[in-house]
Order: sequence, then C-alpha cells, then structure tokens
Amino acid sequence: MHGPTIQTAEWYRYLSDLYGLNDSKEIPQKLAVALQYLSRGDSVLVMVYFPHKRPVLLYADIDHNNRKNNFDEYLQGFYLLDPFYQMTLTCKDVTLSHLKDICENKFYDSEYYESWYKQSGLKDELNYLIPLEQDAVAAISLSRNMDNSFFSPEKITQLDIIKPLISTLMKKYWDSQNPLTVEEENREQGLHGALCKAMENFGRSCLTDREMEITQYLLRGYGIKATAMKLDIAPSTIKVHRKNIYRKLDITSHSELFTLFIDALSVGSGIGDDDPLLHYNP
Repeated sequence: MHGPTIQTAEWYRYLSDLYGLNDSKEIPQKLAVALQYLSRGDSVLVMVYFPHKRPVLLYADIDHNNRKNNFDEYLQGFYLLDPFYQMTLTCKDVTLSHLKDICENKFYDSEYYESWYKQSGLKDELNYLIPLEQDAVAAISLSRNMDNSFFSPEKITQLDIIKPLISTLMKKYWDSQNPLTVEEENREQGLHGALCKAMENFGRSCLTDREMEITQYLLRGYGIKATAMKLDIAPSTIKVHRKNIYRKLDITSHSELFTLFIDALSVGSGIGDDDPLLHYNP
C-alpha cells in the first residue's frame, strides 16, 4: 500500500497526541488532522447532525482551488439534500461509508453530482458516521479533489479497521459538551423545521402534486430512471413532467433548479406553509 498506514510510526504519534489531550474540546480538530494524514485526503470536515435541528460544524479544512461553490449554502439548508445527511437519520451503528455506495442510483451519473457536488471540486469521499447521545450523529468526511486519485480498496479497509477508535474519541468529545439551553434548543429546532417546511412547499404555488413529488426527487439527486422507478411510471413521463417543471419555474436546467431552491430557501424559513417562491424576488 502506498502512503501511510495504521502501522506507520507517524500515525502512532498522532494517536499519542490524541490520547494525551487534557481538553477534549480539541478532539475534533486533532482527530481530523490525523485522519487527513492517514487517508491522504485533500479535505476534511467534522460535523454533528441531528434529526430535528440544523447540523453543527466542528472543524473544516475544505478550501482548495477546485471548489466553485460556497459551503455556507450547505449549512443554510443544502444539507437537507445531502445523501450522507439522509443516512444519519437512520444510522444506528458506527459506519464508514463510501460515496459511490450510498445512492440508489449511480452517484457520479446523477444530476445532484453534476449540479452541486462536482462544483465542490471533489472526486471521492468517505464518511465516518458515529451515533452519539441525544439522537446526534457525528460525521467525519474525508475527501479527495479532482486532481487526486480515488480512495483505493486497501485504504478504505485500513480506515474501516479503526472505526472503534474513531467512535471512542468522538463519544468522549460529545460527552464533555454542555447541552444547549432550552431557548437555544427551541430556536435551532424551529429553524430546521422551517427549512424542512420550505423544502416541502417549494413550487407549490405553480406545480401540480405530481410535479412537486418529482421535484423533490430531482432535488435529492435522483436521475430520470431512478425517479421513474420510485414512482413506478415511465422515464419518458418523468421527462415530460420535468420539462413542465422547468417551464413553470422559468428555468432551463437542473443546476438552475438547485440554485433557485437554495435562493428561495434563504427567504423561506419564516413564511409558514407558503411556497417560498412567493416571497422570493431575484
């Protein structure tokens, strides 16, 4: 295997530093740096996801020349469309998930990949998902950008072996954190709920129920064939509906659909059951 392994002396130095920490608040950053070294990743991200409130960013080293989108948009609402976020909602055990294995359709052929993920400049991604107390799930993303190689099966195996170690460290960190106050908790849950409601109502003022249903699948990265399978209708019918959706929303591509959704979402978090497009003025 090329590059560092879990037998490499430098890796053990990273572990020594981690277990020697007096302040567990340093764990996310120290662990991220260690995993970035071991994985030879270009980017690393440590998040905590929740079923009823927005995710919390603990550490990020994600800036590189290939990135064309703004990660702040992810935190503002795009996380709702992330297949990794969808996995956290049912995550019960510590897992290491590879990007190409998490979507029902082929991820690199999906419109979600073309419209959003590719703009991040990323080529491949692995994610540790670690269930925590309070229904939280920690996620450590290790990514390689476009000018790097895919993660090899050998590298993935090495990273999978150390799942218990990653889990123990993240649980130690989480157990040391002070919970939010009741007011803070209610505010975060309210914001997440409003974002979910805005997503649910996106396009309702001008689309039919079937078109709304198809739009939700398109936003979550399903292609024509995968959407057709989900709804048990012909791909040609999906194409007709998509054409009508684009016409009614005054757009011409899936990337414009994503952009419109994010822009509308930014104003849709406080408008109740209305379609956020009714309050969006480009």
